[in-house]
Amino acid sequence: MWPGVYHERLVLDKPVEIAGSGPVGSVVLVGLNGPAIEASCRLVCRVANLHIKQHAQALVTHPTMSGAVLIKSGATLVLEECWVTSQTGHCVVVQVA
Repeated sequence: MWPGVYHERLVLDKPVEIAGSGPVGSVVLVGLNGPAIEASCRLVCRVANLHIKQHAQALVTHPTMSGAVLIKSGATLVLEECWVTSQTGHCVVVQVA
């Protein structure tokens, strides 16, 4: 990913590698009222060199607690050289089902 701020949610449901270019903090992925990254495949995904943030929208008075990164359904997510922050809950949530 190129340096910049991206306001979106990445759903990783296939094995993938995502790496930011530049120093850590140059690529910022911001999720609003939910995880910025959700991994749900049974294979390994890798995310590197990103600042992953979760923010609550200003109009939400009681934000739902979740994480900036959500790992579920037996997924394996490798986070390398990433900063992970959350305004509304945990930074990384692993759901075991």
